[in-house]
Amino acid sequence: MGVAPASSAAHLAYNKIAPFLRFAHLTANQAILEAAAGARRVHIVDLDAAHGVQWPPLLQAICDRADAAVGPPEVRITGAGPDLDVLLRTGDRLRAFASSLNLPFRFHPLLLPCTAQLAADPAACLELHPDETLAVNCVLFLHRL
Repeated sequence: MGVAPASSAAHLAYNKIAPFLRFAHLTANQAILEAAAGARRVHIVDLDAAHGVQWPPLLQAICDRADAAVGPPEVRITGAGPDLDVLLRTGDRLRAFASSLNLPFRFHPLLLPCTAQLAADPAACLELHPDETLAVNCVLFLHRL
């Protein structure tokens, strides 16, 4: 996979200094955390996963709130975006972070724009399961729908 392109480095640097995106992520994460309270399986569909900078604080919060008797819930993120290499690197970073927390975690990349298969059967492409709490994250993405 190699080194991240300059645009990735620029995006990450911008995220560190600009409060707007961090505030949006914090707000979305809090809503997801509240909605998923008590769930044993959580599936987040992120329509603009990019570099996944939103998710480590949420994963940490999920672990911090977990009942010690049963442990943290299983978390699955379906990360969508236009660049498969970026999504794969994002998945690797998030898996490593979740592993450091002993959090059961899976990441599935979803290439956008939508494929014909996704348009025909979104539930199958997203691997939706009835026992999962589902959250759809589209921070700063609605203008692209």
